[in-house]
Amino acid sequence: MKKRIEYLDFLKGLAMILVVIGHLVSQLYTTEPEVYEHNVIFKFCYSFHMPLFVFISGWVAGLTVKSDVKWLTKRLRSIGIPFIAAFVIWCGILHRTTFHDSVYRTPFWYLPFILIADSLLFIDRKAGTGNILLIAFIPAAFVAELLIADQLNVTGHPVHMLTLIENFFIFYILGVNAPAIRKKLPKLTFAAAAVSPFLYAAAFPFYEHGIDNQVERVRGFSGFDIDKIPFCFGIIAAANKYIMPLFGIGSVMLITWLVYRMPYTKLLRTAFQFIGKHTLFIYLLHVEFFFSPTGHTVPDCIISGILAVIFPAAISCLWTLSKRRIVLAAQHH
Repeated sequence: MKKRIEYLDFLKGLAMILVVIGHLVSQLYTTEPEVYEHNVIFKFCYSFHMPLFVFISGWVAGLTVKSDVKWLTKRLRSIGIPFIAAFVIWCGILHRTTFHDSVYRTPFWYLPFILIADSLLFIDRKAGTGNILLIAFIPAAFVAELLIADQLNVTGHPVHMLTLIENFFIFYILGVNAPAIRKKLPKLTFAAAAVSPFLYAAAFPFYEHGIDNQVERVRGFSGFDIDKIPFCFGIIAAANKYIMPLFGIGSVMLITWLVYRMPYTKLLRTAFQFIGKHTLFIYLLHVEFFFSPTGHTVPDCIISGILAVIFPAAISCLWTLSKRRIVLAAQHH
C-alpha cells in the first residue's frame, strides 16, 4: 500500500471544511439565494472551494495514473459505488430530488465529474496524446452544450454536467500537471503562490457568486455600458470562473507550505489530514447532520458544522475497518 501524501490530505481537509461552511450559510443561515449569494463567508468559500477540490483530484490522479486498465477500474470502483449508493438514497429514500430532475442537475456532481475526468485521463495516457485529449474536451463540452440548448430551444444550461466540465475541467488538468510544472519551474510556481493572497484580496471586493451577479457588480463599479464593449462579458466570465479560483488555489498552496514549515502546527496538520482522509463520506453525508437545536443561527451553524464533520468521518472509519476485516478474512481462508 502506497504511503499517503500528507499535504494533499491537508488540502482536501481544508477544501472539505470550506464546502461544509458554504452549505451551512446557504441552508442554515438563510435559504434565500438573493441573501446568501451576497454573504461574505459564502462568497469566500464558493470563490474557489470546488476548483480546489478538482485541482487536488487531478493532482492525485496525475501522480498515480497508469495505462493499465486496473488503475481505471480501481478508480471507478472507489468513486462509482459510493456515488450510486448515495444517489439511490438521495432520490429513492430521502426524496430530496427525483431521478428525472437529477438528469439536469446531478446530486453529488463532483463524483461523476471525477469519474469522467479520470476516464479521459486514462484514455489520454493510453493514447499518449500528452494532455491534448484533456484540453480538447473543454471546447467540445461547450459546443455540445450549445447544440443541446439549440435543439431543446432553451436558454441557460440544460445539461448540468457539460456546464461543470466547461467550468472546472481546466483545474483538473492543472492538477494533473502540477507536480511536473512545480519540478520544472520551482521559482516561478513559488512566486505565483506568494503573490496569490495579495491578488485574491485585491480582487475579492469586486467578486460576486454567479455570472449574473458578477456582471451587475461590474456594472455598478464601472459606470459604463459593458454590453457595448467587445469581449467584455467573456472577460468578466473568465475572471469569475477561472482567474479568481486560481488566486484562491494559489493562496491555499502558500498557506499549506507555511503550515508545514512552521513550528507547533502538528495538531492543526493532523486534524485537517484526518478530515482529508475521510472527505468522501463527509461530502456525501454532511448535509444530513444540519439542524437547529437552539433556534439561534450562529450556535446552530457551529454545532451542525462540527457534527457534519465528526459523524461522517466516524462512519468512514467504521467502513474502512470493516473492509480491512473482510480482506483479512478472505486472505485467511
